[in-house]
Order: sequence, then structure tokens, then C-alpha cells
Amino acid sequence: MTETDKSVTAKELAVAAEVPYNTIDLWSEQGLLVFRRIGRTRHYPLKKNLRRCKLIRKLQDEGYSNALIRKELASRLRSEEV
Repeated sequence: MTETDKSVTAKELAVAAEVPYNTIDLWSEQGLLVFRRIGRTRHYPLKKNLRRCKLIRKLQDEGYSNALIRKELASRLRSEEV
């Protein structure tokens, strides 16, 4: 995480990404979002995860399953930062 990438909570990320909190929670459990735990709270790099949320929604609209989206995110990580 860079200094310019502000760390936010799951609730703050949900508001910024305009998705329900439960969606952030689900995507986190499925390994689609990047976060670190501090105690019981998950902290997300905002810019990186906003890009991921946008890509996840786009791929879901195209009919991809979350398992395929996880593979797509992993392959994009190898070629560029998502």
C-alpha cells in the first residue's frame, strides 16, 4: 500500500464503491479484495479496491462467476496492478 492510497474500513469502502456492505464482506471472504486486519477490523487500500470493485462489477455484468473473477484478478496482478 502506498502512502497516497488511504486505508478505509469495509463500511467506508462500501459507500465509496456504491455497493452494499454485505457485498464488500462477501468479496473479501472470496479473496477478491485486498485488505489487512488490524484486530478484528479489515482495512482496505481505497484506490486499489475501488479499481477492483469496478472491475468485479464489469466482469459480473459479463456473466463471470466469482471464481473466474478471482482468476482474472490474479492474472491481471501479474501483468499490472489492479
